[in-house]
Amino acid sequence: MVTSCNRNATNISEKNVPKAVQNSFHAEYVSVTDVDWEKEGNLYEAEYEENNAEQTILFDAAGTILRTESEVLMSGIPAAIQVYVETNFKGFKMEEAVILKWDGNSFYKIEIDDDRKELDILFDMEGNYVSEDKEDSDENELEKDDD
Repeated sequence: MVTSCNRNATNISEKNVPKAVQNSFHAEYVSVTDVDWEKEGNLYEAEYEENNAEQTILFDAAGTILRTESEVLMSGIPAAIQVYVETNFKGFKMEEAVILKWDGNSFYKIEIDDDRKELDILFDMEGNYVSEDKEDSDENELEKDDD
């Protein structure tokens, strides 16, 4: 299951989401009716399920989509990702995979852990390694951009 953009987010009801965010969400995702909302700082996250896969959309307070995450099956990721993790992160297990769309780019974000440490690893859509980030570091970068 896809995790929240940040562990410090607060669950909120849709009535507490700014109208600009609600309007943006409902214009883009017309058929979605069952949405869970979270808020952290000035950011709002909508989570819903589509085709048994969790979808996450991150908005700023003006309703601009900052990032989307779509859960994918491990069997749907390029084999190069599995090989990279097995070679470079011995003892780690791949827990979750999402397609992350952020700033006009698409990536696979793979969550791995070894029971002591949890990491998010980014790969391009062909399965080439891009970067290693600690949990939620991409969220922290978004918050810095909002300051």
